[in-house]
Amino acid sequence: MQAICFLILFTLFVRADETGDRKAIARLVADFNEPGYDRAKLFASGTDVAAQLSAFETEPFSEESEPKIEIRVIRFLNSRVAVVEGVTSQYGSLFIVRRALVEMTLKKERRAWKIVRIDVAWGPETPSPALR
Repeated sequence: MQAICFLILFTLFVRADETGDRKAIARLVADFNEPGYDRAKLFASGTDVAAQLSAFETEPFSEESEPKIEIRVIRFLNSRVAVVEGVTSQYGSLFIVRRALVEMTLKKERRAWKIVRIDVAWGPETPSPALR
């Protein structure tokens, strides 16, 4: 009986922690989407930030918005690693809207979620802004 009570309490504690982690990850993505935010702060130590952000670069004074990430799914691989699947949208005068699939791999460093890797899959008709 004690084991069952322990399992129930443990499950509730893990769920509560996962809820807090989901909110923290949503905040990280919101910060990433914020214009002018220092995105380098959001990356894990040892990550090549410039390489990870290359798919999100826009030309200065261009008629394109910065790509924004919309979260679709957050999957926890364990208590310290999560994968965020989403869609990025970019708006411009020549192409109206360009969308791509995004997968962000995150890890927990000192109780804060940090980005390790960002994979962007631009469709064949919408090349990455960095490739133009």
